[in-house]
Amino acid sequence: HAFSESFKSSLASIQKSTLGKVLLCLPLVASETMPALRSCGTPKEKLTTADILAVKVDVRTGGLKTLYASSPLIMNSQLSIGSVAKWVVVAAAIADGYTPDSLVCPLAALDGKRRLKRVAQPEYRFASCPNGKNAITFERATATSDNLAFYSLAQNLGAEKIYFVGHNKVVGLDFKPQLQVRELEGSLQMAVSFKIDSLELEHLNFPASLFPALAPFFGGLDSFFSLDRIEVASKQNQYRSNDLLFLRHQGLTLFCLLEMINWILNKPLSSGMVLEFIEDHQLPEADLQFEKFVKYLKNSIPGLLGKPGTEFDELISTRVKGFFVDFIDRLFLALVQDRNLIFHQDQVTEIINTKHQVYPLIRFLILHFMESSQGKFLTKAQAPVAESFKEALKLWTEPRLQKQDALMGSEAKIWVDIGLYNKYMISLLFELCDQGFEI
Repeated sequence: HAFSESFKSSLASIQKSTLGKVLLCLPLVASETMPALRSCGTPKEKLTTADILAVKVDVRTGGLKTLYASSPLIMNSQLSIGSVAKWVVVAAAIADGYTPDSLVCPLAALDGKRRLKRVAQPEYRFASCPNGKNAITFERATATSDNLAFYSLAQNLGAEKIYFVGHNKVVGLDFKPQLQVRELEGSLQMAVSFKIDSLELEHLNFPASLFPALAPFFGGLDSFFSLDRIEVASKQNQYRSNDLLFLRHQGLTLFCLLEMINWILNKPLSSGMVLEFIEDHQLPEADLQFEKFVKYLKNSIPGLLGKPGTEFDELISTRVKGFFVDFIDRLFLALVQDRNLIFHQDQVTEIINTKHQVYPLIRFLILHFMESSQGKFLTKAQAPVAESFKEALKLWTEPRLQKQDALMGSEAKIWVDIGLYNKYMISLLFELCDQGFEI
């Protein structure tokens, strides 16, 4: 546990530092039964340390996104540590039926215009492997970390097989939302789950990827960026008080979340304005619509802060504007990512394109809180979100899969206290029913 905590702490520092190789040297407890390890740090420290390798792999392609290493060749290895990514291909090949004696052809390959090469001769290629000539065994390719053989193997397997081993895909309408509401000791409680009939599974709680988008429930921009607003706010009198209010205003961040969900779901914004959401983010029109949406937020926020008639550009300092724009970008990316991975019984289940099944529930929560607080939920600098709700929200984004089983009842679900009942909730629940939600 101590090593794990130390490693996590080091990685957090590495992300912000160019001195990664120094930071990756982690002290170990000396042991008489263990061989001496390479030392790092200053000679005077005399710490027993380990070589550390940490990689971030793109699970869609098997490629390395980021690599941290305490030495170029871990434990005096003669092969590049980047070859750790080949294990993605190894796992897919074994799942596809490859054996150690299966033949693989190390064909020529290009990375753009650069020719890929391997350790064995010929370095750059075989033109072909007729009747097995020039081919090597899967075992030999793995033992020698043959780049060309693995490239050829990956091409033969295809993207879908490398994508995941034991991979299930759940799309959109296959992810059926269930909302349960109950009253307990005078409070209203809510539990969320999603049926996946094709797999006879039930997905408890919200998808994990949603958690970053729920940050507004925990606080304002100062909470989102872990800022000291006293330090960040402008020292100029014309901006300072507004900067301080803007940075801590939780209603502002919740308003942005609500309106962004309305926009993505192609619902009217709170003002009644309808702004088309374009699904293909690569189109120039999508950028134009995003700019219109941000402009709408900027026009709305002064009134939300009790400063109607004030232009957004005159409201806060340039530095705080930068934090706001960054927040909107991050919130948008968190919502449009709409892709989740979850493991269950040695298989990966990929859940995609479920915004129409998930986001209406978040919208329901915000609108319920707004009505319960008579609008103060968005206008208050510190929105009246109970601490118990914040803690429960963290658990609500820790999903798990289980077999559909009526005997499990409500005990397996996480029930979250959402305050007191109000009549407006009935219309919100009927709206969800009209969208196909099981309540």
